[in-house]
Amino acid sequence: MKIKMSISLIALILFAAFLILFLIIPASLNSIVAYIFANLGIILLWTSTVFLVGEDNNYPIYVQFPVEMRNYFILEIIFSFFVLLIQSLVWELPWVAFLLIHFVILFIFIVRIIILYAGKKNYIDKINTDTNKNIQDKNQLLYEIDEIKGLAIKNNVGTSFINSVYETLKYSDPIKNDSSDNQEKQIQSYLKILKVSVEKENEKEIKQLCMEIKGLIEKRNKKIKENK
Repeated sequence: MKIKMSISLIALILFAAFLILFLIIPASLNSIVAYIFANLGIILLWTSTVFLVGEDNNYPIYVQFPVEMRNYFILEIIFSFFVLLIQSLVWELPWVAFLLIHFVILFIFIVRIIILYAGKKNYIDKINTDTNKNIQDKNQLLYEIDEIKGLAIKNNVGTSFINSVYETLKYSDPIKNDSSDNQEKQIQSYLKILKVSVEKENEKEIKQLCMEIKGLIEKRNKKIKENK
């Protein structure tokens, strides 16, 4: 709420500043057009910034909205300034041409915003796809451990060690990243060896392997946390 109030206050200051400039500079059709588009730029910048700080608009792609509107605002202000400066010194650009150029600049930035907003869906779809795959990969590992645990119960060997590995992975973050790929592959390799050890009923080896796997899971979790 405080952020929105601050943004609104800045917008009001800009409105007041451009109103004063409009009243100071010699009146002309071009100055009226410049004043209208300056106010439009402030409104668009204010709207996009308030939209960004909204509770439900926290996608990284939304950061570009106020950036684009800021760039538009700066560009149209610079353009208006030079046109009005040249007008006061040398030559007056026809107001229709001045208005048309402003509309072209606005159109370009609106198209850019539309493209960014359309890209939001692809971004969300990618996040959902990656999340679902991560959850499936974790569930697959849990299934493999559970299968080994069932074999351990049958052979009456190393059940507590395997159960400890299962619980460690169960409460781990499923959303992995590239930094944890090496640990993921090592865990899968160790699980294959662990299954063989359970089949051979080698409790000492089972204990050692379970300690190694738990260490890898903890290392995986640490890397994921560090690279979020």
